[in-house]
Amino acid sequence: MDLRPFHFVIIGSGWDTVLQHLSLAGVMVEHYDSVDPQTLLQMYVNMDVLLVTGYLEGGPLTVIEALACGVPVLSPRYGFAADLLDDTYIYETVEHLGQKLSAITQPVLDRVALVKDFTREAMVEAHYKVFRDVLNGRVG
Repeated sequence: MDLRPFHFVIIGSGWDTVLQHLSLAGVMVEHYDSVDPQTLLQMYVNMDVLLVTGYLEGGPLTVIEALACGVPVLSPRYGFAADLLDDTYIYETVEHLGQKLSAITQPVLDRVALVKDFTREAMVEAHYKVFRDVLNGRVG
C-alpha cells in the first residue's frame, strides 16, 4: 500500500525504527515524545482516524479519547477496542489493515485528486453544474 498520501502523527517513545522506515518510504510523519492535553485535543480535532498498532497497553486510553472526540479507530481486537469497536474497525493482519485504511481514506483521496488541479474557472463550472442539477436545469 502506498502510504505517501497519508500524514502520520506518532506520540510516544520507542518508534525510532518505524519513523526511519516511514521516512525512507516518503511518508509525512511527525513525532512527539509527549504532548500537553490541549495539544492532544487539537490533534484529535484534526484527526481522520486513530490507528492502534500494538497489543502492549491494557486499554489503550487513546481508544476511548478518540471515540469521545468522534474519531474512527482502527485497532487489533484487544483491550478497549475488543469491547468498544464493531468489526468494521477491527483488523487482523497488515493486509486487512490496508483494506480498512483504504476504505476510510479513499473518499478523502478521491476529493483531493478531483480538486487539486482546479483552476478558478473549473471550480466555478463545477459549482454551476451542482446548482443546475439541484434546480433541475432551471439555471441559465
